[in-house]
Amino acid sequence: MLTVVRQTRRVADATAATKRADEQRQAIDADPAVVDAVCACVATVLELSDVDPGDNFFTLGGHSLTAMRLVGSLRKLGIRVVVSDVFDTPTPSVLPRPPASIRRSSRRIRSLSLIDLQ
Repeated sequence: MLTVVRQTRRVADATAATKRADEQRQAIDADPAVVDAVCACVATVLELSDVDPGDNFFTLGGHSLTAMRLVGSLRKLGIRVVVSDVFDTPTPSVLPRPPASIRRSSRRIRSLSLIDLQ
């Protein structure tokens, strides 16, 4: 039983390390002007004077409702994110380039008509 627990911890540690490395790689690729805009939106939504790019949205006092407000503010600026992106990548340096929203935005939605217009 102890061996299983140790192996599970190793897998969890490796997964967390991989996620941190991915976030750091994405943070390097982010446009500084966009990151500054995200920081300003986070500060506005959370009613703070200043937010750094590495700050965690939830550590600063964010929650699900403020995450929704943040997404609305970012969309007004043309930054395409969804609420789950805030939960997956809660730092302003990584939020502008979340992998989940890139995958979602590439999906095509078919429009369905319930009425035959012809």
